[in-house]
Amino acid sequence: MANDTTGMPAAVDYPVDDRRRRPRGTPRRSHPRFTVVWTGRIVAPPRTLDCVILNISAAGAKLRVFEALDLPVRFTLIVDKFGDFPAELVWRDGRSAGVKFIGDPAQIGQTFASVLPVSRLFSRDS
Repeated sequence: MANDTTGMPAAVDYPVDDRRRRPRGTPRRSHPRFTVVWTGRIVAPPRTLDCVILNISAAGAKLRVFEALDLPVRFTLIVDKFGDFPAELVWRDGRSAGVKFIGDPAQIGQTFASVLPVSRLFSRDS
């Protein structure tokens, strides 16, 4: 990590979280989310970080990480019992992070259909 002119490490630029820019009442999510407590790993070689998935949808997830390390913008999220999902960091707040899955939400949602109500996995518009 590069240092700035004061000798301090330069700040990491995380993706912009546009959640606060939308008018009140505007739906933020295209797919319903479900509260879960699943173990997982963030894999961006050469690093692997343990995490807990706190909620999940066919389009993304909220993660809790245990280390205050910088997260990569793109990585593979390994959800124990369900497999690997390419993901992109959307926001980060301390030890919490929001990610969106890179891929077809219909296929991703089907992966979780054995444990989540399939009738609610997909958007009401789909």
